[in-house]
Amino acid sequence: MSINERIKVLRKTLKLTQTNFGEKVAIAQGHLTNIETGKRDVTEKNIKIICFEFNVSESWLRTGEGDIFNNLSRKDEIIIPQDCNNEFAKNFAKVLSRLNDSDWDVLEKIVHMLLEENKKG
Repeated sequence: MSINERIKVLRKTLKLTQTNFGEKVAIAQGHLTNIETGKRDVTEKNIKIICFEFNVSESWLRTGEGDIFNNLSRKDEIIIPQDCNNEFAKNFAKVLSRLNDSDWDVLEKIVHMLLEENKKG
């Protein structure tokens, strides 16, 4: 199975239309059709965005080996209630769950700066 076919399998596994999938990864529906049918190549940028957006194993996407999705440990996962309809909250939690120690240090500094500005304000 090619990477193009795996993208289609992923989309169907996620139960998304080409339009919905494309909106999440910044690929027009027609372009996605061409990718899935092998008429267009998958770019490195496409691969990175797809893996990030859907927590997909890059190894699986490229080669078909291993599990489709990366497994997050309970400590790495940020839980958003299932009834949450706030897209910002969902995306923010996804980004937070992927921060490394250095990223957390930067975020902590930003929060402290914002709190100081708020006290002045």
